[in-house]
Amino acid sequence: MFGCSLVFAIGATLAAPTVKADSVEDKAEATVPTSSEATGNSTTYVAPAVTTSTETSTATSATTASTGAETVPSLPLVDKTKLEVVLAQAKAKNLDGQEASVKAEVAATIAEAEALVANGTASQAEVNQSVERLTQAIASVKEVATVTTEEASGVTTEATTTTRVRNRRSLSEGTSRAVDETRLDRVTVTKDNFDSFFKEGGTANYDETSGTIKLTDDVSGQVGSAYLRFKIDPKEDFTFTGKVDIGDKYEGHKVNGRDGGDGVGFVFHTGNVDTIGQSGASIGMGTIKNAFGFKLDSWHNTSTPNASDNAPADPKYGGNAWRSNAFGAFYSSNAAGRVTTIGDAKVLNPSPNGQWVDFKIEYKGQTKEFIVTYGSEKWSTNLKTANASTIAPNAKTALNNSNATYALSFLGSTGSGTNLQRVQIEKFEFTAPQIVQVAFYDEAGNELAASSAIPGDRDQVVNLSNIEAVQKAITKIKAKGYTLKEVNSDKAETYNSGANTVTLRSGGQLLKYVFKEADSKGVKAPTTKTPVQDTTALTQPEKDAVKAAVEAANPGAQAEVSANGDTTVTFPDGTTATLTGSQTVKEADSKGVKAPTTKTPVQDTTALTQPEKDAVKAAVEAANPGA
Repeated sequence: MFGCSLVFAIGATLAAPTVKADSVEDKAEATVPTSSEATGNSTTYVAPAVTTSTETSTATSATTASTGAETVPSLPLVDKTKLEVVLAQAKAKNLDGQEASVKAEVAATIAEAEALVANGTASQAEVNQSVERLTQAIASVKEVATVTTEEASGVTTEATTTTRVRNRRSLSEGTSRAVDETRLDRVTVTKDNFDSFFKEGGTANYDETSGTIKLTDDVSGQVGSAYLRFKIDPKEDFTFTGKVDIGDKYEGHKVNGRDGGDGVGFVFHTGNVDTIGQSGASIGMGTIKNAFGFKLDSWHNTSTPNASDNAPADPKYGGNAWRSNAFGAFYSSNAAGRVTTIGDAKVLNPSPNGQWVDFKIEYKGQTKEFIVTYGSEKWSTNLKTANASTIAPNAKTALNNSNATYALSFLGSTGSGTNLQRVQIEKFEFTAPQIVQVAFYDEAGNELAASSAIPGDRDQVVNLSNIEAVQKAITKIKAKGYTLKEVNSDKAETYNSGANTVTLRSGGQLLKYVFKEADSKGVKAPTTKTPVQDTTALTQPEKDAVKAAVEAANPGAQAEVSANGDTTVTFPDGTTATLTGSQTVKEADSKGVKAPTTKTPVQDTTALTQPEKDAVKAAVEAANPGA
């Protein structure tokens, strides 16, 4: 694949990705180095700020200059229809009750879109990217649930109360909220816990609000991937349900004179979970041994790629259909990690147009049937009975081994052909050979966060303090005012509470983190802030004064004051809450000292005589009685 392709493959150690820059006849190769770990950096679009001036500035010849008129070259026709439709949807959104960050994001994307609609020189790429950002902004707007709070007991004049009552419905509607305790080895991945189960790499980044993994932007030289941190038990069924968007350009269909590519591939194999294949012509499978997968291909490799690409030419399917369509196909690699088969190639229906298309991968553990659905098209094969034109013989043997476990990765890349390429997860259900699932509840059994899980090899001892997803969830829950009551390990017999470790054994285990909810009265700030000399560096006496004031406002509580006045308040029931420095301290007015209304006249301000000193002393003491 010399343009770019989106591929789902079983497997995942990162080989040096190759991005192909080529025409149908002749393709020049460029190598793009990629790390097997996610960079952690994603590009954030910041819309131009709208500024309002309260003063009038005068333009002068020193600050302004006249420019001559320029001749504007004619530009290709840009289709803004989609942008206008999504813009109208965004404007219609009710943002009441949304978080400030969500409101700001929607406002910024609307402002950007309006500017592009009015801009006669905007490019199609800019318009498409604005559509993407608007769509994500709309997806971030959540339905506001009703929060029931208890009124604080008593009324304190001028006291500021920070509530510690939370909405129990912590997860969004429609998500899978609970671990199936009858099948602890059975896993459900949704947008809420995707990051616990998958690891992104290269240019890929994940948006939790929409469940979207953006693999590449519509620019050349990008490679984005993600791999499942856990192995899959192929004796059991697994199903991936979601959507894909491989862009709006493909073989024989340019947009503004630009080619589309490469595509996306989904790859399965029996190697290490973090193995990622080559980009470019092999679409995420090259260098992975004995793999099988499915690719959505927007660039047709009409001629045979270079040997280093580890891929064959694409089949000329459907008469002349291959000349002017994107296609889907099964593909497979041999024991050397070279893609040798591309089978059952068919035109993608609907054709890629920059919109989401329903996508599903189904696998039947008992029969080994493998079914892929894209829009209205369906592909099916059987890993046990498929012939060599669909699956490489060595891959067939490896994947059907009685002890086999599958790794899964997916990858998208761009070369001389480019596309915005995305995958959206709705639900991924599979069975893990060994797994420790982690759930987060309050005392009433309400789930406070999406479940997480602990990956690893059988018999591996894992320290939970090192599991980022688990610690992140705990931190978020505590930030809402909860305190950890206990770790219930009734269904995780390998848990060592003293060492905070768990041992992975065959099958599933479950750890339940149970949190106690703070009372509904709320922490109160002192009615009078403590004056301090430096609000960023309190002295010990100043800290003691703040501590006394906070504890007086919250009888029975204990206060711990930091250098900037932030104060952690611990209540008798063990729950905690935090007051910020702005609630507890204020800058002192130079200890209240007043200067004399009239300065004392002296002969030399650098060398006062004793009578002059006496006069200054008398004036200052008169201005500050008793001092």
